[in-house]
Amino acid sequence: MITSFSTCRHLLITLFVFFLEANRVISQEALHKGDMPHPPYPDITEMLNESFEEFDKGTVAGGWEALRHRMRGNIYQSNPGRLETPRLTQFERLALGDPEDVAAVNREIVAYCKTKQKAIEEAWADPKRRHPAKEVCAYQTELIPLAILTLRIGNRLKPETHLAIKNLLNAFRPQTADVEPTMWMHAPGYNGSNAHDYLSFLALSWQVTGNPEIRDATYWGLKGELDHLNLSGDIAEFNVLEGHWCSSNGYDAIKAFVTDPELARMARMIAERLWLNRFLTWSPIVERITGPGSRMAPGAWLGTSGDRLQFATGVEKPIWLNEFFDWGVWKHPLNGGRWPLDDVQGMVPDLPSYLQDVAWRKQFPNTLRSSVHLIPWMQRYPKLPRLPNETPDPGYGEIVNHQTADYAIGSITRPYEASECMVYASAWWNHQGAKPSAPLGSPERFSVLYPHYIFNGAAFMDRTELYYENQPDRPKTDEWTREPGPWMREFGEQGRAGVLQHKNTLILTYSGRNRGHNDIALVPDKLNRVSAGMFLFRWEPGLKGLFINRDPVKSLPLELKPGDWWFIHDGNTFAGIRPLESTQLGGDCKISLEQRTRQIVLYQDNFNGNSIQGISDEDWVKARSGFIVELGDAEEYGTFEQFCDIMLESDVRESTDGFLRHIKYQRAGRQLELKWHCYNETYLTRKVNGIDQSVTRFLQSPEFTVGNGSLKTHDARLQSDSDKSMWLLSAEPSKTYVAYQPNPHQQLPFKMETPIAEIEVRGFPFGKLVVNQPSRNELRIEIDAGFRPFWSHVHWRAQIWQELGTHPSDIWIETAAEKVTAMINGDEMPVEQTKRNGQNTWLLDPYAKLPRIRDRLAQPGSKRMLPNK
Repeated sequence: MITSFSTCRHLLITLFVFFLEANRVISQEALHKGDMPHPPYPDITEMLNESFEEFDKGTVAGGWEALRHRMRGNIYQSNPGRLETPRLTQFERLALGDPEDVAAVNREIVAYCKTKQKAIEEAWADPKRRHPAKEVCAYQTELIPLAILTLRIGNRLKPETHLAIKNLLNAFRPQTADVEPTMWMHAPGYNGSNAHDYLSFLALSWQVTGNPEIRDATYWGLKGELDHLNLSGDIAEFNVLEGHWCSSNGYDAIKAFVTDPELARMARMIAERLWLNRFLTWSPIVERITGPGSRMAPGAWLGTSGDRLQFATGVEKPIWLNEFFDWGVWKHPLNGGRWPLDDVQGMVPDLPSYLQDVAWRKQFPNTLRSSVHLIPWMQRYPKLPRLPNETPDPGYGEIVNHQTADYAIGSITRPYEASECMVYASAWWNHQGAKPSAPLGSPERFSVLYPHYIFNGAAFMDRTELYYENQPDRPKTDEWTREPGPWMREFGEQGRAGVLQHKNTLILTYSGRNRGHNDIALVPDKLNRVSAGMFLFRWEPGLKGLFINRDPVKSLPLELKPGDWWFIHDGNTFAGIRPLESTQLGGDCKISLEQRTRQIVLYQDNFNGNSIQGISDEDWVKARSGFIVELGDAEEYGTFEQFCDIMLESDVRESTDGFLRHIKYQRAGRQLELKWHCYNETYLTRKVNGIDQSVTRFLQSPEFTVGNGSLKTHDARLQSDSDKSMWLLSAEPSKTYVAYQPNPHQQLPFKMETPIAEIEVRGFPFGKLVVNQPSRNELRIEIDAGFRPFWSHVHWRAQIWQELGTHPSDIWIETAAEKVTAMINGDEMPVEQTKRNGQNTWLLDPYAKLPRIRDRLAQPGSKRMLPNK
């Protein structure tokens, strides 16, 4: 009897669990009615039927059309030679909806899940494995698509398929710190705050499984990223030159599918901030993201990577796109593969329209300063006698990006540790000698000035043989070309740089290296040149607009004398580059201007000979080189001649003391002073016009600013008595202003002063308040915030709790507008005209509609999630 009862009880529990799971599947289907994926996806039949004949010529697209182009590109590059009968992904096959194929996909998924679940469970049982689940399963490429299939097109998955996916996700244990995804939450800001989609994996796994432990990890992962953005303000790997945002739309998937209001709001807040960071460094003049740096291949950040394609889906104006751009020396081959997340995460991002003001209609001149908290994980290299070789302490790196209506220039003060390809600075403008037919944003249109520390003159797109001691008889090959050049991807930055930028003036001093970023030395007798280089990339050949001091450059190569300036005159844009003092470690070292593939390079040699044998590691670290860089335009200087006169009259003073560099640069109207320890890579002095220039802890720009106390943009102010960070955005062209309260479980007081209204609130919850003036006599307020509900119809009871501060307070609005309307979390709210301190004012009571405020913006299916076709 006991056994029989236990068996029956177990059977009942099993049936009940299956019933709950079936109901969960039904509820997911109810959220995503219809046969098409949600959010909408480009029509696959149309994409297959349309000719691919000219696809590699690229396009100009934005929004929905950019998404469609990107998805067609995935089909194009993953089906070389078989475009007539292409091989499709499981997502595409489900979306097409052929009943037999849909059934086949379900069988495939179930079989895969069972096999992989068994392998994962065995791995967890093996005490010898360091990261058990991760060692047998590439989570981001294998498991996230399964979660999104469930959420996005779950109506075409059978109940047993849903259950198999759920069991597999639970078996992986993504909430456990012993697996790699969750470990990333302890490295704030990595990869656009979603390193390898670890937050996507956590959030979407919770949405599919309902596992409270995964929900807890998701919360702390999102909370950690908000804390990071509140503290320092940017992306830890500095991937802002259109590179390495995980190549997919992880946050859009979280926003689209996570139904927990708290988690969804955290994701929306972070995603909006990341797009703000991108838009702030986007130049509408050049139609590129302009710095400060990149850890990605120059073939990506000068051309089109998957990340530019992603970026294009979020802009209001079409931009140039061509993932298969022909560089002349190399063209990206059809490699037969694709990133598995691209299709399942392929969607148009849900972005507020006012963000477009920051991208396309920003104030000029515009200077952005921000910082990032860098956490080193490698010991210093090379290891030097008598010096400690400990891992450097965490510190802040600073971003500066300065834009005018003619150019943009940006820099970063510290490298990120994980990178081989590093760009410390770059300047961008449109080349006046470009073909008129070349579209904005194309390499055929813009000019870029950027530094790089290089071996054997190995310029981007050049063929150069480099030999390292771990493979002394085999030259290093580029990851993309598979040859010793052209260097389209593995364009390794071999030096470390000390940087100080103020607006459009830059000091960059290099510390040399005789090895790669992984501390592997080069073969001494196969290294014949080591140089700091300043590269001028422009598609059209020619020497027009180039000067040494006041003399036009008539032929190359050309040797410069110490103290000479290299000037560039390109329409309204002026540039000046002055090499700093350099250390000559051997051979015939020169400062020379030379022609390279589609580039002109100013080389400053530390070594030029037959072998580096005998040069100590310490000598390499102490080897000096570098540049003063000035950008200007006709608006600031009047004429190119006046720009040159000012720079030629400048004063540069340099000295060294062991590893310490001391550089002073002074010209009319500006003075910069830099002391930099070239081994510790620390700054002892950073002064601008005699005033200490500490690394800013919070982002500052005319449009958007972060901080506590008093925040100010070019035309708005936000004041708070709290020591917690807040964010303030001025989208002046659309008459929109946004106060962000990015602290979960907090209620903060603030007063917001804008040209269209003054708003005061004693306690505002986690979320944002948007005030907009749609017409001269109308004011519109929209709030997306975590208002605590009050479970009563009696209004005066809610007022008591508001007065006690446990519930968010009333919102007071002073404006000249004759009509004020408001919405909170999708609900229209009454706004009353009244008097306060004897003044006419408006009152928005968040509890005017009782019994409670509802969170609606997090619900799938809302109109906010639909793309603008």
